[in-house]
Amino acid sequence: MGVESSSSLGPSEAEIQSPEDEKSVERRKLLERIYGDWIELGLYPQSLIQGGNLIEYADENLGAVKGRPFAVVQVIRQDPSVPNALLEEMIYKVRTEKDPNRDGWKEIMFLRTIAPWFHEQLPEDLRSQIAFPDVIDSRDEGDYTFCLQEYIEGEISGTVWDVKPEVLTKESLETTIRFIRSFHEILTLENVQALEPNMPVRQTDIYRDYENYINWKQIPIPGLLGEEYFEKMRNQLEESRDLIAQAPLQFTANDINPANIIKMADGRLGMIDWERAHTVKDPAKDYGFVLADLWADPELQKYYYERVVAENQDIPHFAEFLRLDFIYRHSPAPINHFLPFIDNPDESIRSYARRAVEQTCQNLKDAIDQKGMWAQKGHPNNET
Repeated sequence: MGVESSSSLGPSEAEIQSPEDEKSVERRKLLERIYGDWIELGLYPQSLIQGGNLIEYADENLGAVKGRPFAVVQVIRQDPSVPNALLEEMIYKVRTEKDPNRDGWKEIMFLRTIAPWFHEQLPEDLRSQIAFPDVIDSRDEGDYTFCLQEYIEGEISGTVWDVKPEVLTKESLETTIRFIRSFHEILTLENVQALEPNMPVRQTDIYRDYENYINWKQIPIPGLLGEEYFEKMRNQLEESRDLIAQAPLQFTANDINPANIIKMADGRLGMIDWERAHTVKDPAKDYGFVLADLWADPELQKYYYERVVAENQDIPHFAEFLRLDFIYRHSPAPINHFLPFIDNPDESIRSYARRAVEQTCQNLKDAIDQKGMWAQKGHPNNET
């Protein structure tokens, strides 16, 4: 047997330069920067809350959320200047992917400047029920942005796909509704630009977003609701084009969901995650996440819907904007998340997933047909 050539004893140059290897190198470099931050700031990691694209490299079984463009780590720090200082819990949040929209820096600017000002403008009773995390330290180097934030201790109100009704009670929902309405009234585009002239705020074309969902090749709606309902969705979207085009542009939080609302021990609601704030022609957008996620408690969902509509009755066509948001944006979230679990071997997981899909699909049908809570006054389908 002949001696193997040296080229066969290791990876070729092409293999070394493969996209997979480049990806691993980038992840390793990012981890080195993160560890460098921790050493410099005296931070000790406690738990990985969201893993971003690092989780595959670090450990697949950490129990953290994957597939996000940032990582969130719960850390602790002891002030070296104070003898016998207590350990402080904090949140270290870092971008793990390129950030062309500067969302990481946007969150830092929002929490440092806009949130404190906005909080002071709230009515006193509402101000005492709302909290934002303080920014302790941050760094912005283009695509690499990290933010060390105050840790808001409490119970998370649910996930992106469902609500814990024992946490997000009627009282807390009322606070959330008032908070969102105040957010829209106080944080006008003029005020936001005056407070942070350089904050990167992009505009989202809501009609195009809805259209992209309808044209998504893997959309599960035709198979779940039938082609008849899918055709209704197409037609109603086309009919809404002018309504959306004429809506005023406004600043929105864009990510008020149960996972970002923390019920604190004193009853306050801690509002976290602000990197997605942007402008959009949709006055109902910030209410839709919680509405869709209340699928497991139809009575509470109806209560929330009615209170949201009542709070915004002065806004033209508000109920229709909320219905469109539910159909084309927020009802798909629970459906797309739970659908892969409807045949899970674990009976409890399977049962919960099937209930989520069935209930959300029924809500979606009612919204398309304008029945039940979606029936507007004078509409022939109003069953109430």
